Amino acid sequence: MEEEQMSSPIASGLYHIRSKVDAQSIGRHAQEDKSLNPKRIVLLDSSEAEGPNAIWEVQQKDGGGYILKCRGAVSAAKDFHLWAILHDSDEGTIWRITKQQRGGYTIEDTKGLGAISGWVIPTFDTHQEDQIAVRPLIVLPTYPPTYPDAELFLFEQIKE
Repeated sequence: MEEEQMSSPIASGLYHIRSKVDAQSIGRHAQEDKSLNPKRIVLLDSSEAEGPNAIWEVQQKDGGGYILKCRGAVSAAKDFHLWAILHDSDEGTIWRITKQQRGGYTIEDTKGLGAISGWVIPTFDTHQEDQIAVRPLIVLPTYPPTYPDAELFLFEQIKE
């Protein structure tokens, strides 16, 4: 059973990444400041869902990790949030993308110390922001392990 959970790796290519909760796209806002400061990775509203701000370049690395780029900028976990890093000097975070039994994938920080940290969509009942969090994942004590939908993401490959 555990081998089945780890199967189906994501191939390198262009994708839309969506929340499993409501299939809302993840990406960068169309209107950002012009500085080279890190840019927030957020839940996009429907007007931006299919545009260039929602396109991700997925690069599989040797050893099974992934580099995830949004609009050409690598993604990185910083201060418990997900950011697009515009400086070439920062290679970003190496992510582990794991297919889960209930459908969807978890996206985890491979350098996380202790608890497994990964992408989590904001819950609007408790937070008034749209930025994706990177925090310890909640794993329900079942076999196979299960995750809340807020921690699961869908990868939709873009045909070139």
